[in-house]
Amino acid sequence: TGCEWEYGNVYAEDGTELGWWEGGT
Repeated sequence: TGCEWEYGNVYAEDGTELGWWEGGT
């Protein structure tokens, strides 16, 4: 929990786009 990983971008729980990440967990 804490973040949702979608299409290489990470989003906060409120849907705010935090930035680009290569991969995820």
